[in-house]
Amino acid sequence: MNEYDDTGARTIRLTPASKFRPRRVRFLMPGRIPLGEVSLTVGRAGIGKSTFLAHVAAGVTRGTLEGDLAKPAGVAIIATEDSWEYTIVPRLMAAGADLERVYRMDVTEAEIGGYTLSLPADDARLEAAIREYRLGAVILDPLLSALHGQLDAHRDQDVRQALTPLTRIANATGAAIIGNAHLRKAAAGDVLSMVSGSLAFGAVARAVLAFAADDDSGEKVMSLIKSNLSNGDVPDMSYRLEPATIETDDGPAEVGRFHITGAASQRLHDMLTGGDEDRTERDEAAQWLIDYLTDAGGGAPAADVKRDATKAGFAVRTVERARKRAGVVSARQGFGKGASYVWEYDPGNPSSPHARHVRQDTSAGEHGEHDADADTQT
Repeated sequence: MNEYDDTGARTIRLTPASKFRPRRVRFLMPGRIPLGEVSLTVGRAGIGKSTFLAHVAAGVTRGTLEGDLAKPAGVAIIATEDSWEYTIVPRLMAAGADLERVYRMDVTEAEIGGYTLSLPADDARLEAAIREYRLGAVILDPLLSALHGQLDAHRDQDVRQALTPLTRIANATGAAIIGNAHLRKAAAGDVLSMVSGSLAFGAVARAVLAFAADDDSGEKVMSLIKSNLSNGDVPDMSYRLEPATIETDDGPAEVGRFHITGAASQRLHDMLTGGDEDRTERDEAAQWLIDYLTDAGGGAPAADVKRDATKAGFAVRTVERARKRAGVVSARQGFGKGASYVWEYDPGNPSSPHARHVRQDTSAGEHGEHDADADTQT
């Protein structure tokens, strides 16, 4: 008998598929975040992932998400990087959460203080807490902090050891378990392969939402980059982080609030993977734009530029995105409904008073972010 032969303790059981009752997948957010499964939110630091999770938590506690959660439910948050007093609670307040339904989850041991959740060691305690408090969602921010200290986040086997039981817990309780993760800075052809740590993070999760911002336009985009439980036919969405003021015992506090503005004008995949073809076309459009405006004496009406760019084979969106890369500024002329825009290129005097005025007037939108549509009135 070899050392792996333990036939006295193990048996193989076969169960016909007819014994399993098919069920419809239920969603916390339609098509994006499933209930009863493990999901990931991924993106680089400062892109708004945690603010989005506060938005989700608020929707769960108020029962306002357009998913299958029929009524308000509790949310547990395991967070190791942000302060509850200075960041998490103000962020939840700005999102409109019912704070009585949001819980900080700690693990206690005898008389000793709180510990961070440790997976898979705390699996049974986590499942019991979900059932006792009737949680609709559990947020692990970041997910890496919940792995047992002896597990290596870069080894597939170790990551699966922690996350596979987490999937069983989600299935058994019906709660959405959402982990937050970072992306490596190095670009790759597949966004999932950019998730920090082992590839198993993206493999085990049934749905992965990615967040990114375009370097040129500043547009922020949320995209479903993986879904095993839906057809994935949901559009990339544009969002912004709005400033919000909440009242505290120490006076007003400024915090961010997540707001979806509509369908995105560009693909998140291109933003994160380099989008070689798209960027090449944008570079060509930038050079065409410089040559065009130089030939026109340094400036031309935006409507004429876009019309001639189309004739030259460039999409209007490509030229609009190439404008910043080319160093072209957009100057507003006139007021009200009669206002129009002129695109100007002046390499010899980029810091002229007029150029400074243009940048201040048109480079920021209502909340201080770049407004990609600022020059659509022509």
